[in-house]
Amino acid sequence: MKDKAAIIEAARKFAAKGQIDKAIAEMEKLLSEGKDGNIYNTVGDLYLKKGAQKEAVEAFTKAAEIYREDGFSPKAMALYKKILNILPADADTLTALAVLNAEKGLTANAVENFIRAAEIHNRNGDTEKALDLYEKVLHISPFDVNIRLKTTELYLKMGLKERAANGYTSIASDFMGKGDANKAHEYYYKAIEIDPQNISTLIGFSKLAEKANNTDKALEYLAQAVSFAPDNKSLSLSYANLAVKAGRKEDAKNTLLKLIEKDPSDTQSKKLLGILYLEEGGLEKAWKELLPCIEESVREQDWAEAVGLLSNFKKLYPIPVRERVINIFRSKGDKQALLDWLKELAGLYEETGSNHEAFQLYREASELDPHDTVIKNKMGALENILSSKARPKSEAVSAYEADTAAKELEALKTAVARTGKAVTESFSAGLTAPAPKTGDIFSGLDKGSEEDYESHYVSGVDYRRRGLFDDAVREFQIAAGDPEKTLLSLRMIALCYMEKKAYPLAIAEFGKLLEKMPARDERYLDIKYELADAYSNNNDHAKALELYSEIQAMNPGFRDVAQKINALRAQTQRAGDKPKRDRVSYI
Repeated sequence: MKDKAAIIEAARKFAAKGQIDKAIAEMEKLLSEGKDGNIYNTVGDLYLKKGAQKEAVEAFTKAAEIYREDGFSPKAMALYKKILNILPADADTLTALAVLNAEKGLTANAVENFIRAAEIHNRNGDTEKALDLYEKVLHISPFDVNIRLKTTELYLKMGLKERAANGYTSIASDFMGKGDANKAHEYYYKAIEIDPQNISTLIGFSKLAEKANNTDKALEYLAQAVSFAPDNKSLSLSYANLAVKAGRKEDAKNTLLKLIEKDPSDTQSKKLLGILYLEEGGLEKAWKELLPCIEESVREQDWAEAVGLLSNFKKLYPIPVRERVINIFRSKGDKQALLDWLKELAGLYEETGSNHEAFQLYREASELDPHDTVIKNKMGALENILSSKARPKSEAVSAYEADTAAKELEALKTAVARTGKAVTESFSAGLTAPAPKTGDIFSGLDKGSEEDYESHYVSGVDYRRRGLFDDAVREFQIAAGDPEKTLLSLRMIALCYMEKKAYPLAIAEFGKLLEKMPARDERYLDIKYELADAYSNNNDHAKALELYSEIQAMNPGFRDVAQKINALRAQTQRAGDKPKRDRVSYI
């Protein structure tokens, strides 16, 4: 091993005598001994003293790299600045210094270094390197409009038209957000000149037109966008909503019908279409579109939404709607609302001569409000009627009530024949109330027919509620034959297996469900989450963790997926920082 101290002393003496070449020769003997930033720094100083700038820069660069690798960022930064004093236009050194400044949180310095380096590359014709550096600037300073403009211009220079158009569109969008419509229009125009079919640009023009109260022009731009991207559901929905706002309801309906034809489970489109039908007075059409939305709201426990939608159909289906609303308030635990609806439905049952059902509802209402004398009087009167065995029921009902009941019954029968479904049973699906008399009447209309998917589905819900899971599964398997109920029925089958703790069967059903469901479906993550739960309950924690992680990647805030992952995954400790060696300068 060489005597390091002796070599350094010899080099010092040669340097003092002005014999720089001999001093360099001595110091270079130590370069083979290992990586030492101080040695390279000293050699660089000697070359600089000699006037050999190229060799000096090479030595300083090597020293800076060693300091950086060893964790001595301040020393590395000092050397890069020393190099820039020699070669102010050295783009590589500027870039290296920018990276260190960014790591230290010195954003303004980093941006300045990156921009200088990018401009040098751009002047030298190296557009790709310049673009890369501008993109680095945008990463640490994303709102710098000037840099975004330069980046966009470089995209255009490189022939990256789509990226250039998106760049101008992004800038225009920012100006629109600041209320500068003129600037926004300027940059949207630049974008559309580059890419006439750019969807984001057309949407931007549409928003500008809408802000200027030019709804027709706004619709025109959106129509163009839809024509270029007919499978973009969000875009078509935006067009439909704007068409409604503009009073062009037929356009809106046609757009929504096309969306529903492509995806019959699209409740967003169904809801908007149903509301349009409601506004036109088309209750039956509205009911067809809004029923899946109501069911979805109940599943998600969005009680206000469910009740709000149901309330539109009180006249069309007076008894079933009220039954469904009552069950919603039972689930919600809203005692006052439940009391009001119980009394309302009980009164309706009285009018139709369904005294037993009326009595049961009044009794439930009395439990909620024991001091209500009106309810007690009603119960007493009904009890007398029901206990009078000798009198036929018709004597207990007035001629007016009998006539009303007959009309009500006829209306419900007509509704059933028209829809092909047992309406009353559909309303009672999955709820805790006992089946009402009217429901019993209609439940027999299609009894025994496997094609009555609604009845089978309703029966499945009832069996599941009562814990008869095997019977429920059989009913749901039949109901799954209806394309509109396939996904819902498969999910109910899987949930039955979960409640039976038959987790392998639940896994198989959830798996089938995911295969049939596009990832863009709003329910996709819910099903994937339930599949992960099934794997977890089946003690396949590795697979459960994999699925939870996929969910988190798609939606980090989804339910309690973060907690699920933390519960399954072992925590790992990060490696500590590499120890740093102290350095001393030899000159």
